[in-house]
Amino acid sequence: MQLFAREPIFDKSQNIFAYQFIYRNGINGSFPMELASSTIEEDDTQGLNIDDLLQVKHTVINVLPDLTEEFSETFSSEGILIEFSELAVAPSKLMLEQIAKMKQLGFGFIIRESQLEWESLIPFCDFVKVSLKHNPVEFIEKIINMLSGSNIKIIATDIHTQFQFEQCIKLDVDYIQGFFFLDSKKKDEQNLPTSKLAYLQLMTEIAKPDLDVNLLEDIFKKDPTLSYLLIKFINNPLVNKSHKITSIRHAINYLGELMIRRFVAIISLAGLNSDQPQELLNLSLSRAKFCEMVDAEMYGESDAMSAFLVGLFSLIDIILKRDMRKLLEKIELDDSILVALLKGEGNYASILSVSKAIEAGNWSKLYTVAGEINVEKEHLFDLHRQAVRWQYDMTDAISPLFPVVKP
Repeated sequence: MQLFAREPIFDKSQNIFAYQFIYRNGINGSFPMELASSTIEEDDTQGLNIDDLLQVKHTVINVLPDLTEEFSETFSSEGILIEFSELAVAPSKLMLEQIAKMKQLGFGFIIRESQLEWESLIPFCDFVKVSLKHNPVEFIEKIINMLSGSNIKIIATDIHTQFQFEQCIKLDVDYIQGFFFLDSKKKDEQNLPTSKLAYLQLMTEIAKPDLDVNLLEDIFKKDPTLSYLLIKFINNPLVNKSHKITSIRHAINYLGELMIRRFVAIISLAGLNSDQPQELLNLSLSRAKFCEMVDAEMYGESDAMSAFLVGLFSLIDIILKRDMRKLLEKIELDDSILVALLKGEGNYASILSVSKAIEAGNWSKLYTVAGEINVEKEHLFDLHRQAVRWQYDMTDAISPLFPVVKP
């Protein structure tokens, strides 16, 4: 069984440029030995596979030096950037010949800052990774100056705080790898804009045990933007391939109560996230679907919407840069949802912890928290993969509705 996680790489505008594969069974997350004699397709029942990650322009895979040839026979070159982080000595003549051949096939190459001393490797290099965690700013500035005028781009790694991200912007590196966008230390004490309060009101309505369809219809009718979003969304082929929907009531009746709750929640969160990095919405959606599916496995479909909301709201404090408790006071949520989000307790919180562990490739944490859930570990990996695929579909469906605003 092979399991992958992904770490995002952003451009300076916080748009996703690439995802990096993190293999559970590989050395430091590298391409595992056991895959060299098989193909991804033969083992696509667990975790994220190549199709799940090649949803962006590039995918980064760390390859061991002695697996270079086998790797090129396993993967297509399209969108693949190869990293040799485990290369500790100067590459041999044979390895350079293999790299040259792969370069001709269309693979891109990434090296670490420490590997720049091997001049024979530099002509094949497209990117250099520099760690802000392990190198002083002065050293990084030296590398930037050294590479200026070349076509080699710089990726800053280990960027997990907003302060580090701001350092990268000042340094003017090309790309930024890490989970800095999840840093929740910076809070805004100002009142939320009216437009965002409207989305919170919608979330309040769909979180109520008894959905007032007439009230929901009135809310949509009074807001032309929301009405447009609903009709546009429901007529997207990813959502509805058979019926042309032309009215609010028709849309609500067509979707049904569960789907309309889900739609309103997704659209509302997308609206709240419109001025934040897209990856925050991506993670919120995949967490929501994962929590819903795992909860349905454990307790049945009747409870799954609450689990969905736990995942969906799990990053709302970061999205809005506000205190989680104060935000949730504006939304009438069930106590079990509040306990999960505010105290990290209960079944929903355990499911959310599993999702977070898989996202981060924290396998030791995963096996610890997975013990709290009565679902086979292997099945959890598959559910997470399904959640990511569902997130891609939802993102495709709603992205035309919310043009990207640069943070």
